[in-house]
Amino acid sequence: MSKKEEKIRLYRGEEKEGSGEGVPDWVKQDLAYQKSEQARGRWFTDDLKEAEWYIKNEYPNGKIVVVDVPKEIADRYRVSQLRKVGGKTVEENPFAFSLRPEKEYFLPKHIANQKRDYIDSKSMKKERGLEEKIAVFILLSLIGIVISFNSLNATGFAISNFSQASPALSGFVLIIAGLIGIFLVLKR
Repeated sequence: MSKKEEKIRLYRGEEKEGSGEGVPDWVKQDLAYQKSEQARGRWFTDDLKEAEWYIKNEYPNGKIVVVDVPKEIADRYRVSQLRKVGGKTVEENPFAFSLRPEKEYFLPKHIANQKRDYIDSKSMKKERGLEEKIAVFILLSLIGIVISFNSLNATGFAISNFSQASPALSGFVLIIAGLIGIFLVLKR
């Protein structure tokens, strides 16, 4: 049985696609620009706070993306581990362009392209809570519709007998309760 491969999560703060200004065609023809484009999207860090700094200071409308990489492979691309070859472009010599070689990773395109949007646990909890509230709203609405439109239904009679209200009124109250619930959820 093989030992499970340890993975490391790497983060990157970047502009949202299409949010940057267009580059003039004459600049795109420049060899230095073309070489710098080879390095675009390949810088990552193992520190979420560092990626958040980029969103706060460089790309206020940006996003954080992540890629999970086997630790052994990620360590190969940690900038401090790369050879200092003396090239003049990022592609040739990432070390010369790094401010924090111990925290930065310069990944090959095929790994960097596996990035996905980062969703923090707070956002996931909020989404899950909203989904649950919407499900309750839908359930209450359906119960209200069944009760109000099917007064012959035994459930409708049971509720009307218990609450001393007509089945239609019971259904109407449940629909209103559901609408108030969804209003309160969306108000946040």
